[in-house]
Amino acid sequence: MNEKKRRRVTLLSVVKIVFTVFLIVIVLFPLIWMAVGSFKLEKEILGYPPTVFGTKYTLKSFQRIFKTIPMASYIKNTVIFAGGSTILAVLFDSLTGYAFARLDFKGKDLLFMLVLLTMMVPFQVMMIPLFLESNLLGFWIPTAD
Repeated sequence: MNEKKRRRVTLLSVVKIVFTVFLIVIVLFPLIWMAVGSFKLEKEILGYPPTVFGTKYTLKSFQRIFKTIPMASYIKNTVIFAGGSTILAVLFDSLTGYAFARLDFKGKDLLFMLVLLTMMVPFQVMMIPLFLESNLLGFWIPTAD
C-alpha cells in the first residue's frame, strides 16, 4: 500500500474507534450513574446541582431495602420462575424447531407463519390485557402510597 492510502485507512480506523468509544460512554453512563448513586446518601442523590460521584458512600439504602422488603424471597421466586420458564422454553422450542426442520406435514408453512407471527407481537401489546386479567382475578397490585 502506498503511504497516502495507509494514512487514510489509519485515520478511518481512529475515527471508528473514537465513535465507538463515544457510543459506549453514552450507553454506559446511566448504568454508572445508577450504580454509584445506589451508594450515595439520599440528600446527595436529590441535591442540586447533581453530581456523578458523592462525597460519602454508605450501604444504608441496601440495609433499608432488605429490612422493609423480603428481597430474599423475591429473588428466590425470580430465580425459580426464570429458570423454570427458560428450561421449558428450551425444551419446547427445540422440539418445535426439530419438527419444522426435519418433518414434512400438511399445513407446515401456515403453522410456521403463525409461530413467527406470535413471536413478533411486542410485549407492550399484551401488557394492558395482562394487567386487566390479573386485576379481574383479584391479584394484589401494589400502589405508591
